[in-house]
Amino acid sequence: MLFVLGIFVLCIVVCLVALVLGGTPERIAAAIILAIVTVGTVINHTFRNPVLDLTIDGLVAAVFLLMSLRYASVWLGGVMLIFALQFTLHAFYLVTERPKDTLHAVINNANVAAITICLAAGVLSARRRRQTVAA
Repeated sequence: MLFVLGIFVLCIVVCLVALVLGGTPERIAAAIILAIVTVGTVINHTFRNPVLDLTIDGLVAAVFLLMSLRYASVWLGGVMLIFALQFTLHAFYLVTERPKDTLHAVINNANVAAITICLAAGVLSARRRRQTVAA
């Protein structure tokens, strides 16, 4: 449980750093990820509706698809693919009518960690690009 909390704290910290130090795509992505983490946590503890999880993940994947097409960034494409994996995870559990178990938790937490890593890579890339232009 402490490991899971660490992943979410790291995700929030990276999102806040992205809001401060990132470029436009990093800031937009950080705002979306913060909203998803917040809304997703509330929805999972309040409603526990798998269709709602599936809908949110599909919409977020579509938004990141549009962002990756607009900004032509590799890390945004990675985030989009990870949200597509998240959509697939929720679809699998919905179709098979499996209750959420340890496998679901592990994959979900791995996805959050991968999204955090992609966003951190995007922030580092934006900072490096700005420093190169300034020099």
